[in-house]
Amino acid sequence: MKNNKKPRAVVRKKDAPSNVSRADIEKKLNEIDDIITEATSSAAGKSKIALVVGVVVLVGIAFFAGRRRAFRPKTFVTFTKSR
Repeated sequence: MKNNKKPRAVVRKKDAPSNVSRADIEKKLNEIDDIITEATSSAAGKSKIALVVGVVVLVGIAFFAGRRRAFRPKTFVTFTKSR
């Protein structure tokens, strides 16, 4: 069988940083945190808008379905007792 995976980039020893400090790691984690916070805040706004639109559509469907049912002719059957 053929392996269709793309080759990974190889980091050579000379290209890799010799030492990574705690400040470097904290800086990178803060950057990632900022990106995640920004993405979730924009997603939260979009989800609120989608929720409001969904509720409006649901209420509209219920309103028009009830209105249609109210205009439908009703059949009244009366029973009389005969001797």
